[in-house]
Amino acid sequence: MLQRCLEYLDRSGFRYTHLTNPPQKLAKAIVLVADETYGIAVVPAAGYVNLDEVKAILGAEKVRLASETELSVRFPECELGAMPPFGELFGLMVYVDCGLTFEDQIAFYAGTRGDVIQMMFEDFREIVRPVIADLRRWGTPDCEPAIR
Repeated sequence: MLQRCLEYLDRSGFRYTHLTNPPQKLAKAIVLVADETYGIAVVPAAGYVNLDEVKAILGAEKVRLASETELSVRFPECELGAMPPFGELFGLMVYVDCGLTFEDQIAFYAGTRGDVIQMMFEDFREIVRPVIADLRRWGTPDCEPAIR
């Protein structure tokens, strides 16, 4: 998985750093299932996804976290909880908490908990093209709802 992530970033032309120790401010990718469609929500590591907000954004009837079994089948190259937030690699939409847009950089796991990619948030936003929304359960000040 790490190699796929690095090749994906190399093709994009954006600068990034591969780290083997997570920085203090890490973003986590959480795999969701909205009705029957999978997606990736990206929030600060200390945050929790507000499933009701995701449900409203997507107009879904039901939103839930993907099970460990679903994760192991859908992301066989990744350790559980270490999926990278590159939706294009998996054919999934990505939703990013707007609180992360206030950061200059974003860092996230690249398939293992020992491999981290760090890059400028604006570069991440350009390559991933996520939906930006207030996704955290405990809210974020000054967030605009569901912008792209």
